[in-house]
Amino acid sequence: MKKLFLVLGFGLFTAFSSFGQNITIDFDSAPQGNAGVIDGVNFAGWFISNTAAGGYGNNKTSQPNTALSPFEATPLSFTRVDDPFRLVSIQLGAGWNCGMTLRMEGFVQGGKVFEEDVMVDGTAPATDWQPNWAAVDEVVVTRTVNGNLCVGGGAGAHYLMDDMVIGPPGEIKKPLSGGTSVPTMTQWGLFLFGLIVLTMGVVYIYNLSISTAKVEE
Repeated sequence: MKKLFLVLGFGLFTAFSSFGQNITIDFDSAPQGNAGVIDGVNFAGWFISNTAAGGYGNNKTSQPNTALSPFEATPLSFTRVDDPFRLVSIQLGAGWNCGMTLRMEGFVQGGKVFEEDVMVDGTAPATDWQPNWAAVDEVVVTRTVNGNLCVGGGAGAHYLMDDMVIGPPGEIKKPLSGGTSVPTMTQWGLFLFGLIVLTMGVVYIYNLSISTAKVEE
């Protein structure tokens, strides 16, 4: 019985816990074209490209790809499939303009928990944005200021990102809107794991008391 509880507890903990360390999403192994799920993160709406023209090459921090906003699309978002994550850092840039402002918003279960404006340029180097947001399940990127053309070879208010670092989530913040935070899958998993360990302890003590009673008889 004890072994069964241990197996079930470990299985649930593994299923609901997030990855154990930071990972870097560099977009370099993704195929060219519309982005999808990469390393457990859904980048639907973004475009993967290896172009080196203008700011795409100037702000590229790993070869050969970056993720960019196609056709000046904004806002764009990305989400972690099934679970929140810590957003450690992203290398951000613009395709052709300087003085562009991106509004970065972090959400948990639909409630906004973080917001920050970041300025990016089409010139090197990329903006090394390090929010270290403890736990989000969606990040929305909105261009709020277009900026002005500053590099040759093209035009348009496109933005890009490269070498995103994410990690296991920390404490879930209360939404900025004042709403109530909803437990995440990781939190539910840890809660269930705790209940299983508690149940296992109760069963062990009960069995021990029964065995002791029989010996005394």
